[in-house]
Formats: sequence, C-alpha cells, structure tokens
Amino acid sequence: MTLTELASPAELAAFKTSNANALICYSATWCGPCRASKPQLEALAAEYAAEGVVRVAIAYEHNLGESVQADNVKAFPTYALFVDGTERGRVEGANFDKIRQMVGAAGCQKVIPGVGHSLGGGVGEAPLSPQAAREARLAKLGAPAPAPVPAAAPAPAEDSKPAASAAAEDDASKDVEMKDASDAAAAAAPAADADVSMADAEDKKEAEEEKEVEMVDPTESLNKEHIETLTSAMGFTLLRAQKGLLNGNGSTVEGAVEWLDQHSEDADID
Repeated sequence: MTLTELASPAELAAFKTSNANALICYSATWCGPCRASKPQLEALAAEYAAEGVVRVAIAYEHNLGESVQADNVKAFPTYALFVDGTERGRVEGANFDKIRQMVGAAGCQKVIPGVGHSLGGGVGEAPLSPQAAREARLAKLGAPAPAPVPAAAPAPAEDSKPAASAAAEDDASKDVEMKDASDAAAAAAPAADADVSMADAEDKKEAEEEKEVEMVDPTESLNKEHIETLTSAMGFTLLRAQKGLLNGNGSTVEGAVEWLDQHSEDADID
C-alpha cells in the first residue's frame, strides 16, 4: 500500500529519518474533513510513489499521544513535509494544491536506492552538466581542460535606437500630446461658454417670472362689497379693511372685524 499508516510515536520518528523526503498527514478519526479527504491523500501517495519522489504516511492523534504536541500540531488534518528528517513546511487543512506547491518548493527529487538523494550524483549533490562532466573526465586522465569559448557579444536589436534619438522622440511625442490636449481644451471652451450663456438665460427668465408673480396685487381679488361695508358702514380705513379681509377667517366681514379687533394695537396695522 502506498499510503503508510504509522501506529506509534516510534514509527513516526523512524519514518521521518528513514526517508529522504517524507510527507506525513496528522489526522484524527473523529475529524470529518480528514475522512472526506483521505481518498485524495491515497491518490497523492500513489502518484508520489510511482515517481519515487516522496513517501507519504498518515498518523492518527490517538496513536501518537504527546507527539502531537511535540510536533506543534494545532489542526487536523495537518500535512508536514520532512527532508532528511528536518521539517521544510506544513499545510493546515485539506488543501492539496498547497501541498503540491510545498513539495515543489522544497525541491524534492527522485530517490534511487543505493545511489543517493538526487539523480546523477552522490548524496545531496546536483547532477553535472555535460560540459562539467567532460571536464571532470579530462581531469582524471590528466589532460588540460579546454579553454572556455568567449561569449559572443549580443547583436543589437533591429529596432534599437540611440538613447539621444529615443529621448528626442519621447519629447516630440509629449509635445504632440500636449498640443492635442490644448486643442481639445480650446474646442471644448465654446461649448462651455454656450452652456454658461444658456444657464444665465434660464436664470434670468426665472427671475422675471418671479417678479411677475410678486407684482400681482392680492387686494384685487377681495370682495368689493365687503370692502365697502367695512369702510363706509363701519368706518375702517381702506388699508385696515383690506388687511382684515386678507388675514381674517374666510375673507368675510365678520372674520375681518374679528381679526382687526385682535390686531388693532399692532405697530404695523396701518
């Protein structure tokens, strides 16, 4: 089975140190996300086993005891990657994209039993390039190493231009842009003036209409017979008769008389 189950703290410690690249899932039987994501973990373990890159194991908290606290596990599931027994990263929660990123970032390489931890070299050594391998073989035979071939100077790009020329073109481009902006502003100015003129005309028209409304004489609508009664029969002045009818209740003679009695002492009655 490609997914190894660790049944004790000793098995956990041995798994970390006996595998160059070890991915351990700290899990719990009561954890819903742990149970739901286990098929994905098994598929990942099979994939890594086929590639010979990482060994994958699962360890349940009820089997680990204090090892859970010792490994600083704060959530389930937690996936920790160990390279040569040293933790290189961890992911909390069943996020398999992040797990793959963590393994890729650690630079885990295929392990060949009896050869080392990386392809093409000893333990922890990176594979040699073809040129370096050739030089190594020549050194073993006592032959001088070939002189390095000088690197060819990069050919200038077809569209490359002198710095002064490029700067001049940039300045010219900026001048054109500024001229275009000035032309646009000049073209927009008449339209703005027209808008202002139309707004002024509308304001003037509204002011004239307000004046016409203000110039309407409210006394023209008063009942002439009521005014005659108040002035001729009752002796009120025309101004008082008009104010009484305008402010009295219902514009009647009775309402006007009542209002005039209440306001006869007002400073602005006349």
